[in-house]
Amino acid sequence: RIAAATVFAPGAYSYRRVWLVVGFAVLSREYTSLRCVGMCIAGDKPLDAKQNTEECYSITTGAYVPDGIDCIVPIEHVRKNGDSIEVLQFPTRSNMRLPGSDISQGQVLVEAGSLISAVEQGLCRQTGIYEIDCLERVKVGILSTGNELEDIPDVNGPMLMEITEKVPNMECQFLGIIRDDEPTRLKEIIRSYPNISAFISTGGVSMGHTEFVHGVFEELGATTHFGRLHMKPGKPTTFCTLQNQLLF
Repeated sequence: RIAAATVFAPGAYSYRRVWLVVGFAVLSREYTSLRCVGMCIAGDKPLDAKQNTEECYSITTGAYVPDGIDCIVPIEHVRKNGDSIEVLQFPTRSNMRLPGSDISQGQVLVEAGSLISAVEQGLCRQTGIYEIDCLERVKVGILSTGNELEDIPDVNGPMLMEITEKVPNMECQFLGIIRDDEPTRLKEIIRSYPNISAFISTGGVSMGHTEFVHGVFEELGATTHFGRLHMKPGKPTTFCTLQNQLLF
């Protein structure tokens, strides 16, 4: 889908300090022998840590960092001994994700008119946005023309359906096959689908006496913008507008 308006982050993410690796939360770098007095697990409420400089907390990736903690020692940098650990090496960085480090308040998450992919949906959900205003889907009707389609497979109609359905924000509908002697039926189809934004026919706009499609467009009051392209094949390509509908 296509975003109808720009979406801004209502708040920062992450909300609190979050641990990036598995290890032990310590209050000070002064002591290398520490007693583990608790555990912080991802998804738990922030721990109200009351510890002294000789204590630590076991902590998992994604867990909230207790207040007062300024350092997390990765598990591979300690030696465990029962309820105690010995720090072999203090990290050179805090190993925390700070509040707002992922998404800042007011940051643009989705630009108006842009395609909303899984990435944009994830960013919005991360900040608590679960609904995004989208542009209405463009409805397209595909018509195949020609008596020969009673004897040979219709290739152009299904091919146009496949191509159009891959265009973002498009909604396609196959409206059937029209014989070369059924101009009235084409007129009725166009009149019956006022909600369709664009009609695409596979033929009927060349110079032969059975080429009736362009004539039907004009009978309906459509304005012709062009009826030929400087290319082969495809020279008879025609484009008309009928009020707010596009006719090809």
